[in-house]
Amino acid sequence: MNFIQRTLARIYPERWAGDYFYTYGSLSSVFWGGDADTYLAQFTEIPEVNSVLSKKSRMFSNMRFETVDLEGESIEISEPIVDLMQGAVNFYQSHKEFLKQSNLLYSILGNELLYFLRPVGMDENIKAVFTIPFSIIEIKIRNKEPYFFQEKTPEGIEYYYFWNNERRKLEALDLVHIAENNVLIDEDSYLTGQSKLGALQGPIKNIRAAYEARNVLIENRGPLGAWVNRSRDHGGGTIPMKSGEKKTLQREFKKYGLTKNQWQVIFTNQNLQWVPMTLNVGQLKLYEEVLENFVKICDTFGMAYESFGAVKGVTFANRLQAEKETYQDTIIPEANNWITALNRGLKNEERGWKFIVSYDHLPIMQDDITERAGGLKDYVDILETARERGIINEKEYKDQMIDLGILNNE
Repeated sequence: MNFIQRTLARIYPERWAGDYFYTYGSLSSVFWGGDADTYLAQFTEIPEVNSVLSKKSRMFSNMRFETVDLEGESIEISEPIVDLMQGAVNFYQSHKEFLKQSNLLYSILGNELLYFLRPVGMDENIKAVFTIPFSIIEIKIRNKEPYFFQEKTPEGIEYYYFWNNERRKLEALDLVHIAENNVLIDEDSYLTGQSKLGALQGPIKNIRAAYEARNVLIENRGPLGAWVNRSRDHGGGTIPMKSGEKKTLQREFKKYGLTKNQWQVIFTNQNLQWVPMTLNVGQLKLYEEVLENFVKICDTFGMAYESFGAVKGVTFANRLQAEKETYQDTIIPEANNWITALNRGLKNEERGWKFIVSYDHLPIMQDDITERAGGLKDYVDILETARERGIINEKEYKDQMIDLGILNNE
């Protein structure tokens, strides 16, 4: 428990771990609340969250793997992990399905755990790779020395998983933990990332409320009026309705409406008058509220909202440009971070090689390659002209060509 958590727990002991304060690794969201179960439910229930994160994971999974030496030259590597990352990663997932789930869990929970299944003592003989949802993981940090005094991964970091009502330990050497940024750091949580959904609880709840309001308007026509009792006695006074009659009338009125399972005509032996209430549904701005919060979700996860098909007023060219910018600004940096963590966990560079990933093969990225190729040709022409005119000598020309990767440094 960090300083903020300890302080809030003392001030509001009755609300700790309740609706306002909930700890998940560290304080996730002070006033909105949120934990792993909340975030997973919001992904499955809120269309805007599902749409943004599903598209992000699909884009992420389009990566292409390559093995290179430490100088960046392409080489062939005969190790099981290479075949796994380019084919069936485990018994139920192809590498593309695995990558989608990997990125989804990272985006939803702020943490991702890769697990390498291999025989004990056979580090390179990996049989399968799995991504384990962080919602079933517990981290115990036994070493309480400040993390900023540690040169290497400290001893005493233990990972446990919960399965079938049992708590079991995972070997840290078989794991790669990739975490989102965490600003609420203490001795128990500095390894745990914070889900970006924590900061989006307000917008997400507004979206849910907007959908609920629209559902009420469609199914029950909303608060449009009131039934007024017109029954009179002989003296002209109103005959009050009994409590049971009101409940019966309310219950019967719920069966009336515009959907196919409702009645469109009401028959009653009560002397009633319908008094409508004025309601301008447009003033509620329900559609605008959903769109505004959808844009917030896109911004938070680095997804250009113009790249989504449902957005109106966006040209096809603008949509392609938005998708390309999403690759450049979000997907590729995340992919590079992911593959760096994978290489580190597998200790590939200690064996003289590493994985790299790219998205240059995608049609949407081909224009950039063409532009770069055109720019490279123009630059080479300038170098050749400069050499011919004596502006640069042969060595300078050769050095520039080596830097461009056109000539080998031999």
